[in-house]
Amino acid sequence: MKKKDLAILFVNKVQSDISIDTKHIALYMAILFKCVNAQKERIVVDRNELMRLSKISSTATYYRKMAILNHCGYIRYYPSQANDVPTTVELKEL
Repeated sequence: MKKKDLAILFVNKVQSDISIDTKHIALYMAILFKCVNAQKERIVVDRNELMRLSKISSTATYYRKMAILNHCGYIRYYPSQANDVPTTVELKEL
């Protein structure tokens, strides 16, 4: 599926999802932007860059919004606790 179509499906789906707010939408769009630029479905995440792109200033908010996007099935989030293993995010088919 094309990323453009994924953006449209996402916006259509979140309209009726009461657990998704504007910060979730901004974070998802930042992830989508990075995936489009990388031409990949799964990307290595730079937390600071995604926070900057999505206008999220708190790391606690970032992690909470990322966890909810993962839990609700919009992304697959693979967090890493190790310095030598990158955190990755994958866009899911909607």
